[in-house]
Amino acid sequence: MIRVLLIGTGRMGSMIRRLAEADPEVQIAGAVSGSNAGDLSAMERIADVAVDFSHRDSLPEVAEYI
Repeated sequence: MIRVLLIGTGRMGSMIRRLAEADPEVQIAGAVSGSNAGDLSAMERIADVAVDFSHRDSLPEVAEYI
């Protein structure tokens, strides 16, 4: 099972969520909206992979988390 953290919950993030939910080998471990990317600093490493479709302004927080 692959655990996915979604960063950005807009159109692309929603599409990834739908695709992941349809795949029995993928689990959405968490989701953070782009505007809440700062919350990543307090989040444990809960996923095997992070998929980032947030705004470019969120990159510093996303990079620090990864």
